[in-house]
Amino acid sequence: MIDVFKELEAEVAQNVVDRKHDEIKQKNLLIVNDNLIAECLSKEVFSAATNFELNVARFTEMHFANTIVEARCLKLEAELSNLRDKSHNDNHDEFVNRFSILEVNHLNLQLKYQNLNDSLGNNPPTPDKDTPDFDSLFVIGKMQASLQGKDNVIRKLKTNNREARLDYLRHLKESVKTICDIVEEAKVVRPLDSSIVSAYSYTKHSQELLKYAIRTCPQDSYQRDKKHAPDPVIRKKQVTFAEQCDKLNSNTHKHVAKLNTQKTNVPVHPSTGVNRCIDASGSKPRSNTKKIGYRQLKVSTRCK
Repeated sequence: MIDVFKELEAEVAQNVVDRKHDEIKQKNLLIVNDNLIAECLSKEVFSAATNFELNVARFTEMHFANTIVEARCLKLEAELSNLRDKSHNDNHDEFVNRFSILEVNHLNLQLKYQNLNDSLGNNPPTPDKDTPDFDSLFVIGKMQASLQGKDNVIRKLKTNNREARLDYLRHLKESVKTICDIVEEAKVVRPLDSSIVSAYSYTKHSQELLKYAIRTCPQDSYQRDKKHAPDPVIRKKQVTFAEQCDKLNSNTHKHVAKLNTQKTNVPVHPSTGVNRCIDASGSKPRSNTKKIGYRQLKVSTRCK
């Protein structure tokens, strides 16, 4: 029993010590908590003070900038009002000056009209020496009629020249299209040949130039020639090499020469820009040159 009591007393003493230890620990925790609360409060106060200072500084800066902008707006409004007043005064002065000038001119015209009425009323009309007589008027009328006839002839010649030029361009376009088809087939067969590629690009460029030249012709003659345009020439296109290449060039030359030697009833004036046909190699065929020159000479003698 004594041992049991001693154990109980030891346990009670240990519990008392543990309780005091827990109380001390709790007090330390409360102290730490109070310190943390104080630190948080100090940080909040510092943050509030800092934000307040920053807000005050920003507000002051914005207020200063707003004051500057308002002053500038007031200055601009004052300048605008001054400019409006000045413009109004200038316009008013200008209108007054113009009105005064018009009024003076009106008075001068009235005076001149009054003087003319007085002079016509006092002095009867007499024939003037500079007034042309009937014979001179008749001669002038004849000269005007002859000039009008010449103008009509010149206008007709210009129209005929435009029609002849368009006809020439149309036939040349057909010839170039045929050459372009032949060169295109040769390009398909031999795509790596530089001469064929250059000839193809040259013929394409020639087609574009001819299309542009036909589009730039006058609209009335273009529509008239479009109605009376002949059927396009259909020819068989063959692409071979070596021996047949010369045959293709000779056929092309003959085809172009045949198109250029077609007769037209319209004289071609040199100013229209119609030149003799040049074949695909760049040389002028001699037979075509002689025929075209003879035909142009014959047409020019008829016009004379």
